[in-house]
Amino acid sequence: MPCYNGAAYLAEALRSALAQTYPVAEILVIDDGSSDDSRAIAASFAPKVVCLSQSHQGPSAARNLGADRAEGTFVAFLDADDVWLPDKLEGQARLIEASPADQEIGLVYTGLHRLYPDGSLVETLAGPPAFTIDRLRFECPILPSTVVARTELVRQVRWSEAFGSSEDWDFFYRLSRRCRFGFIERSTTYYRQHAASLSTRDFRAVLDNARRVSASIQRDAHGLDGWRRGRVVDARLLVSAAIAAREQGARESVPYLVQSLLAWPLPLPSSSSSSFSRRGRGRVRMLGNLLLRRRQGG
Repeated sequence: MPCYNGAAYLAEALRSALAQTYPVAEILVIDDGSSDDSRAIAASFAPKVVCLSQSHQGPSAARNLGADRAEGTFVAFLDADDVWLPDKLEGQARLIEASPADQEIGLVYTGLHRLYPDGSLVETLAGPPAFTIDRLRFECPILPSTVVARTELVRQVRWSEAFGSSEDWDFFYRLSRRCRFGFIERSTTYYRQHAASLSTRDFRAVLDNARRVSASIQRDAHGLDGWRRGRVVDARLLVSAAIAAREQGARESVPYLVQSLLAWPLPLPSSSSSSFSRRGRGRVRMLGNLLLRRRQGG
């Protein structure tokens, strides 16, 4: 469990890990240089929970340290503000254990519930591996907190520490090239949505990291398909940055939308997510609204 200033939700996350119906060998909290009470909260769960500390290096370094120290055959990731349902690990471990030797599963992901600040829940079902692996060429459809993987695989592939964000997209894409995926369609995890996420994140850095991850992934594509995929992905990333810029009142929102349309002026393909497609259809309308507001001085 990587944790950076996660005191507000850490205890709830740890209680959900301790309540698993599958025997949990160890729970490692990697405190990533927190300045709040995270370390004290983790320590209050000793000896069942072990807290390791490092200087602030980001979630990838924290997850790598946890995987290196883990003693179990499988490793699961849980962000400090997410929550597991009690039977999450049991279903995933049994699925991996039941896979035949010639079709060994290396990773199992599940669906999730998005938990909003008003307490409402929206379930997102997990798609089968063929669909998910295809989507990984365009975006990241897997949430780290839903994953169980073989520890040795995680140690071999490792989380890249070169990216400040989109590191999960890079990691799961590379894992998809190394092992078979399994899935549980239903939700096993509550993924907390923060009200301030769009208004506080550094959209410029997010865009830069996502573009660098995309460039790495697109190297595996060739010819016309590779060119098309790169343009479609860039269009999605630019419109996401435009939305974040708009939330912060930054002037980049209009240039990002224009660049998105120039990158891919056609409707965005159905092989990407439904949210991607909806955003694609609304790009011209959003651009018109932004230009109108600027003309009116809004």
